[in-house]
Amino acid sequence: MTRRAAPRRRFIGYGAFLGGCGWYGAASHGYAPAVMHSLYAGAGSGLLMALCGLGSFGEPRKGDASYRRWMIAVHVGLMLNALFTAVFALQFARARGDPAKADRAPLFLVMALGSAAAMVALVKLKPKKAKPQ
Repeated sequence: MTRRAAPRRRFIGYGAFLGGCGWYGAASHGYAPAVMHSLYAGAGSGLLMALCGLGSFGEPRKGDASYRRWMIAVHVGLMLNALFTAVFALQFARARGDPAKADRAPLFLVMALGSAAAMVALVKLKPKKAKPQ
C-alpha cells in the first residue's frame, strides 16, 4: 500500500471507530431517548469520515482528473479529524467536572485519544519533501 492509497483505509477505519463509540454510548444507557444523540453523532461523524475515505480512493498524480477530488477528500478528512479530536477532548473535560455526566467521561476520553491517534497516523502519511542534493 502506497502513501497515496493509505488515507482511505485510515478514514474508513476511523469512521467505523466513531460509529462504534456512538453505538456503545447509546447501548450502555439502554438506548434511552436522552442518550440517542450519542448514536446519531457517532453514526453521522463516522459517515462523514467514511465519505472522505471513499473520496480518497485511488492513487492520482498531479494533473490526473481525480487528483483534485482526492486532495479535497484527504484535507476535509484531516480537518474533520482535528475538529472531532478537539470536541471530544472538550466533552471529556466538561463531563469529568460534572457529576451528572461523569459516567460519560471514559467514553469521551477513549474517543479523544482514538481521534488523536488517528490524526497522528494520518499526519505520518504526509509525503516528505525531497532533500536537495
